[in-house]
This record gives sequence, structure tokens and C-alpha cells, in this order.
Amino acid sequence: MTAPSRRIIICGRSIFAMVVEMSLIKLPGVDVTRLDPQLPGALERITVLTPDVVLTERDSGQGELALALLGMGIPLIELDGEAKQAMALTGQQLPATGVDDLVQIIEHLVPYRQSKRS
Repeated sequence: MTAPSRRIIICGRSIFAMVVEMSLIKLPGVDVTRLDPQLPGALERITVLTPDVVLTERDSGQGELALALLGMGIPLIELDGEAKQAMALTGQQLPATGVDDLVQIIEHLVPYRQSKRS
């Protein structure tokens, strides 16, 4: 038997988190663990499990956990069941030794928009 190709952790206590878990565990090559992020030691448990990605629920008060995981280089996907959206977050670090570097990063991340002014 081969090891799972993806290890996913779902941080959430809601029915929505449970439904996501039940859907993902059906996929071949995926190992899914759901845990309550409010419990003491949640961050330590997540790091021991060495996930490929962690799913969190929007507006669930998991900001500190999310920042810690991003700082460790663990990608996050924030789920918004109400809006039916998912937002991928990465802790990608880019070199910025000056304002020119910062401008390049901003231009890459935030493309120019057409002005609505006349």
C-alpha cells in the first residue's frame, strides 16, 4: 500500500467543515484530518501531522493560527461556505531590498485597473 499523496488538515467545528471532510476523504490518495482549532495544542498537532495544505473557515477567529502556519510555509485555503468561495493563501517571501523591488511585487500582485473617472 502506498502513502497518501496529499495530507490535508481541516480546521473547523462546523457542519460545513464536516461536509468538506466527508467529500475529500472519498478521493484516492488523500489523507484528511479534521481538528478543532480552538483546542489547546492545535498548532503543535498540525505541525506534527506535516500537512500539504490546511483548510480554515472564514470568520472563525483563526487568524493567529493562520499566520503561524503561513510563517512555517504551510499553504492555507480559507473556505467561505456562505459565499461558496475558497481563497488560497501562501506565505511566499519575496526579496525587497528597496522601493523598486516593492513596486515590482505590488505590480505583480495587484494589476492596474482601468480608471472609472472621466
